[in-house]
Amino acid sequence: MRKPISLYLPPGFQRYDCQLCGACCRAGFAVVTTEEERERIRAQGWEQLPEFQGKKLFVRGPGGEYVVGQREDGACLFLGDDGLCRIHAKYGEDAKPFACRPYPFILLPVGGEVRASLRFDCPAVVANEGRPLPQHRAHLQALAAHALPKGARAPAPPPFRDGLTLEWHELCLVAAAFDRLVATESLDITRRLLACADLVGLLQQAKIEDLKGRKLEGFLGNLTRWLKEGVAANPLERKRPAAGVLPMFRQAAGLYARLDRIAETQESVATRLARVARRLSHAVRLLGGWGMVPPVREGLPRVRWSALERPFGIPDAECAEVLARYYRVKLDALGFCGRAMYGWPFLEGAGALFHTYPLILWFARLFAIGKGKERVDAEDVRQAIRVVDRPHGTSVALSMRTERLRLRFLSQYENLSTLIIWYGT
Repeated sequence: MRKPISLYLPPGFQRYDCQLCGACCRAGFAVVTTEEERERIRAQGWEQLPEFQGKKLFVRGPGGEYVVGQREDGACLFLGDDGLCRIHAKYGEDAKPFACRPYPFILLPVGGEVRASLRFDCPAVVANEGRPLPQHRAHLQALAAHALPKGARAPAPPPFRDGLTLEWHELCLVAAAFDRLVATESLDITRRLLACADLVGLLQQAKIEDLKGRKLEGFLGNLTRWLKEGVAANPLERKRPAAGVLPMFRQAAGLYARLDRIAETQESVATRLARVARRLSHAVRLLGGWGMVPPVREGLPRVRWSALERPFGIPDAECAEVLARYYRVKLDALGFCGRAMYGWPFLEGAGALFHTYPLILWFARLFAIGKGKERVDAEDVRQAIRVVDRPHGTSVALSMRTERLRLRFLSQYENLSTLIIWYGT
């Protein structure tokens, strides 16, 4: 009998229980299936039901894999009128494709153990509704074998930065240093994220001998103490980002907001061409930043670009709790690099993760202005996190070389720190 896999869960400050809202089943996710799963689901007889006539249970995705079919609005074919999965309701959870079953958990092999992260596009996760995560251990333990199958070799750690690889335990030490900065409640949340951006920049330049072996822990301790003192004294002066930064940031925001759905691959040529034309129009307006924010997705408020650039103040304590929880869960599970982020190196993934801070606050401003408010509140932040976290690390578009280069540019120290202050104050 196989020895249980070591399972690491984030601390109990994060909670979750499914609220049966069905948001995940309506989100247009590509649910990849195996041949065995497709045969099992077909044998359940769904194609004989009137509501499934003329519809494909499975379609070929952009990468050649077969995914569960969707309705025109992106909802799963198996979503019932009651907002629940029909396969789950009739045959039990184990009858669903495995890709559905862990959601909103993400199980990541880290050395010889499996670490659990979470998707914050789930309304219950971002709202912190339910039981503390340690109470989900039994359920996740049963799923962990899929993340680290019997006989499989433990994955190698991702590069720390170009030309340098650290051991898993060393990467965990660095992630813990970032976590300590995010958890420093004596600092406001903008200063905490600014310290994280500073640490990314310093580690990119650090000597290799300081990053290896016994010296690493002491080196990180000294850096974090120095950074806390430095950002505490930082006046957070708002300086407009350098030329080219805001246009690229707006285009990144447009891509994060975009909803790509499998159902789009089944559309007619005319419909696809019309969608491409709309997206080109949006891209031009994102680049120029003139007039109104384009409707890159349904539900975005109609707001003038200029309204998003004024000072909004530092997010309050309630906003800080939501944001800190988001970053701490990602850091704790190493859910921002390697397999969780297109195979990217540790520091590149960390830079992209902290770049989500100005993105989240940009969207939070958008939602707040749309509601007629002068400042963002925790509900605006939760809504913004759901938008930003959906594609982060999963969108095919964000994995493209051009978008990776854009994120690298925006995550460079000077650009990232300026954006954090610009949208975080």
